[in-house]
Amino acid sequence: MNFLVKNEALKILNDLRASVQKEGYIIIEVFTKNDPSFISDNKFNSYFAEQELLNLFSGYKLIYYLENIISDPGHPGFSNPHKHGVARIIIQKPLNELVGQGVDN
Repeated sequence: MNFLVKNEALKILNDLRASVQKEGYIIIEVFTKNDPSFISDNKFNSYFAEQELLNLFSGYKLIYYLENIISDPGHPGFSNPHKHGVARIIIQKPLNELVGQGVDN
């Protein structure tokens, strides 16, 4: 999700809601606006507001949720240690999801 424009990321989240089986699990990690690389007029990456990811899946059974600044030891393309603002969620689709819920894009 991090390297997609926001509308594309939201479309994928909507598609995920529609395609996961009832009682199926969804695991997602996104960058938040607390990420040091966040720039408000960034048109190339998606950053999520505080609790936005949690709110997008309201009505789902919450298994795990974390919003925090994490340390990243480095990776290909950026080998120096750095930090990221992330939201991580594990949810389970309910047996009977209400029609009309979803992500607005």
